[in-house]
Amino acid sequence: MLEQIINPGLEPMDSTDVAWLRMDSDTNLMVVTSVMLLSEPVTLSRLRRTVETRFLVLKRFRQRIVRHLAGASYETDPEFDITRHVTTVPPGTVRGKKGLQQLVGRMATAPLDQDRPLWQMHLVPHYKGGSAIILRIHHCYADGIAMIQVLLAMTDTARDAPVSGKPLARRSSPTSHGLIDSIGTPLERVAGATLQMTADLWTGSMHALGHPAEAMDMAAMAADTLGELVKTVLLPSDTPSRLHRELSGVKNVAWAEPMPLDKIKLASKALGCTINDVLVSCATGALRSYLVSVGDDVDELEFRAEIPVNVRPPDQDFTRLGNQFGLVLLDLPIRIGNPFERLFEVHRRMEELKRSRQALAAYLMLNVMGRLPEAVEKPMLQFFTTKATTVMTNVPGPREPLYFAGSELAQLLFWVPQAGSVGIGISIFSYRGEVQIGLIADENLLPDPESVVNRFGSEFEALASRIRPVSAPHARRA
Repeated sequence: MLEQIINPGLEPMDSTDVAWLRMDSDTNLMVVTSVMLLSEPVTLSRLRRTVETRFLVLKRFRQRIVRHLAGASYETDPEFDITRHVTTVPPGTVRGKKGLQQLVGRMATAPLDQDRPLWQMHLVPHYKGGSAIILRIHHCYADGIAMIQVLLAMTDTARDAPVSGKPLARRSSPTSHGLIDSIGTPLERVAGATLQMTADLWTGSMHALGHPAEAMDMAAMAADTLGELVKTVLLPSDTPSRLHRELSGVKNVAWAEPMPLDKIKLASKALGCTINDVLVSCATGALRSYLVSVGDDVDELEFRAEIPVNVRPPDQDFTRLGNQFGLVLLDLPIRIGNPFERLFEVHRRMEELKRSRQALAAYLMLNVMGRLPEAVEKPMLQFFTTKATTVMTNVPGPREPLYFAGSELAQLLFWVPQAGSVGIGISIFSYRGEVQIGLIADENLLPDPESVVNRFGSEFEALASRIRPVSAPHARRA
């Protein structure tokens, strides 16, 4: 590239990451926001030492982004200063959970400094007897799977672990990679080498031309993938509702009290569904209940959720960062009031999506979009985001308790960004035997997101309270 010849210090950004870099808009910033709630107070100096020795060992977080005609590149910030990125919130700014939610909502609409590495960490020194840490990172640096792993790799399994540099190691976590688990599906088998070969075919790679047998297989896969892409293009815009209209750009966030993972697991086994089926059904029920409470007619209502699907090989080093996921569109059966009927319908639709190549098509589409001029990508993005109302994601975490900067990590929350005309994001994270639900919403769509997340528990109880214990052979008939 000409830019690298002129400036050899530049490192090209992957085209998929370029696509995410360009998705920022006045009403939606592509910034992943997370909050760590710590049981004991943490000082700013201890936090900065932890970041210096555990976070900044990855060179990416010392690099800023240089945009150019060919896309974008990374460049080490010659004036990097940790005090610009790791700061403290003035005492008295946050008072209780409501105050923290309001602060996170305000930060979610504040652009990051484009002249510096695109991340910030803010310490709330006194929060409910401990501390809270707000971390914001631009989506172009990493997707949720990689980013949560980086955060968890900064933690320890003991409170008194030394503050020193060490290689970042993956924390153990459940095998699930999200709401649509790609393991065992055709996507998992093609997401590695075949994904690259398919991309090679589309771009006219000499490898494909020199291996006709492989090229035929690639052609068949490309045809299937193209078919999924065409289906998406032909989908009409999502159903109009109060949750899908013009955005204001003002964000509100909320989180519910954690739900016990064991109870959810027992319910899913008794009903012959997955844990993710139960969580998606509860989210659908919570949205339905809210819409009914404000007087909307939901008898025929369905709308779509964008669900990220991991395409990263399971043994890949997470410190490579970047974005390696596709998206599928799930029709949420808002119209179904019976919680069991709704769950089984969600299960059926999720199983259909697992057998499709929709996620692969979306991943390749993002890869191509990142190679196109920004003026072309913007209208394409706007067109595709009209086809969904919300984005819903799940990132599994470890079961054992962890410690960050010498303090016990009580809760870890995160909020997924929304692109284009989508204004609602639902995030699910499991940690220490509990499931945490977070919601971020544009104020014009949902001024009080707590009124939705607080319904998750009652939606789950509507299922769990009517399940009788059954033996394993009869689980699917519960």
